Amino acid sequence: AAASPAASAESVKPNRIVPTSAAVSATSTNVMSATSLNCFNAKLAAFIESQGIKSDFYADQLFRGGATFLVNKNFQIDASILFNFKDTPSRLYGRFGVSYRFDMHKKDEYIEDKGKAGREKKKKEKNSTKKKTKNKKSKRKNNLDIEDDGLN
Repeated sequence: AAASPAASAESVKPNRIVPTSAAVSATSTNVMSATSLNCFNAKLAAFIESQGIKSDFYADQLFRGGATFLVNKNFQIDASILFNFKDTPSRLYGRFGVSYRFDMHKKDEYIEDKGKAGREKKKKEKNSTKKKTKNKKSKRKNNLDIEDDGLN
């Protein structure tokens, strides 16, 4: 499946190739794949992939390609196709998908700053909270009314 361009275009390096390999000895199957991803802008991305499978019973070379488009902040559409050049069996597969993000967060959360800058920022926020609390406390009555307890 194609990677989502929901992240900014700067966070994904264009034209990256990610080779992966896995070997499963129980079935003597070897799989090798390589993927290339290209983010054209913050909303449009495409990928191509080649996957080789070799075992005692089956061997194939699969090719995949696809694209994804971020319609708005919460809605994305994508499509991909898979095919091979063999005819025993021949494979041709297409897919179209839509995604919607349900954002149920009331406010954005950020990773805290580390080091001296983070400590100073946290201290500043703490002091501003204390001032608000202190202002609320200052609204109370400062004079105590001592009433006659009725014993005199």
